[in-house]
Amino acid sequence: MRFTRAYNAPVLFSAIALVLLSLPAASFAAEKVWSQTYPLEAGGSISLSNINGGVTITGSARQDVEITATITSRSEEGLNRVDVEVDASANRIEIETDYSKQRGRWNQHGATVEYELKVPSGARLDEIDLVNGSLEISNISGDIETSLVNGNLTAEGLTGSIELETVNGSVDVSFNRVSSSQRIEIESVNGPIEVFLPSDVNAEVDASTVHGRIRNDFGLEVEKGEYVGNDMRGTIGSGGARISLENVNGSIDLRRR
Repeated sequence: MRFTRAYNAPVLFSAIALVLLSLPAASFAAEKVWSQTYPLEAGGSISLSNINGGVTITGSARQDVEITATITSRSEEGLNRVDVEVDASANRIEIETDYSKQRGRWNQHGATVEYELKVPSGARLDEIDLVNGSLEISNISGDIETSLVNGNLTAEGLTGSIELETVNGSVDVSFNRVSSSQRIEIESVNGPIEVFLPSDVNAEVDASTVHGRIRNDFGLEVEKGEYVGNDMRGTIGSGGARISLENVNGSIDLRRR
């Protein structure tokens, strides 16, 4: 067959690109939602391990833990090769994303699991470990221990001790109350650290950077290192709580709420 009309190639390619861009995102992805609720005793602990996907944890007056996991993949097959495993007892709930059914190249289907947890405000967040994904925490009075590789960490409404470690991502935490026995420990490699404390806080502070500035709203002196880095050590108020902040390539800001 012979065409009697010629088409301009760039225009034709542009039209094809426009059609592809106009297709709904859902046509390229599969999704399923898994949800379950488990009872948890007062002061119980929660752990979570996830490789691809962010996590949101919200505290409230409830006496159980509601877990919602949204699993997405480039294919239906990919959805069936990822499992959410939960080991629950009266005082501890362990959540893990299982990729063991993947075959061939690891995670070739691009599977991601986003978690949303609604938990008792007094629960302890013990070993919240993420690889590729950000973490958001709000209104938790229990102690918190987390570790992130690639992702930002945001936490607000805290009143307990924390131990946070990040590699690539920012840390932004805010405390409603800081007691004399509290510990605040944050370590970062690449990304800024910003901590908001109550105006009446009493604490001993030890902060240092290798490549990054340090600032504070509490009148503490910042000393420049002989070759690199900055250090800040001192007492706020009458002392008490222990605050340790360490950063390699990033700033540290200690703010007054």
